[in-house]
Parts: sequence; structure tokens; C-alpha cells
Amino acid sequence: MKPAWDAVGAKYAGDKSVAIGDMDCTAAGKILCEAASVAGYPTIKYYKGPVKDLTGGTGEKYTGGRDEEALIAFVEENK
Repeated sequence: MKPAWDAVGAKYAGDKSVAIGDMDCTAAGKILCEAASVAGYPTIKYYKGPVKDLTGGTGEKYTGGRDEEALIAFVEENK
């Protein structure tokens, strides 16, 4: 899944309406992952609307396909 995720991140790198990121929930990102209710890995969460602080909400769990095409389709439908 990592190559697909990286490709989607690269595709939307210049798009100000989309932010694609990842974090290691076993290291420095552990506090944010706990605040976002991440319990298993890999977990994909999405947030709609402006998000300035990820600790302010748990987001929605993404349950769609995990290949590049499915991820891009989801972003296009929801941005």
C-alpha cells in the first residue's frame, strides 16, 4: 500500500484543497494516533473541511480500496 499512498500524495502535493500525509503511530505520532482513535495499522482516516488540529476530531475511517486508482477516485469524489 505504501507505493500507492506515496503516489497519491505526490499527485496532490500542489493542491491546496487536499492534504495527504502519514505518520508512524509507534513513535512520535503516537499521541496524535491515540487522539484520532487509530487502533490498527494501516488505518486511513479522512477529514472534510478545514482541519487545523488533528487532535480536535477523530475523522472518518476510510474503508475503500487501497490501490492508487481507488484512493484517487475517493479524493476526487470528496474534495
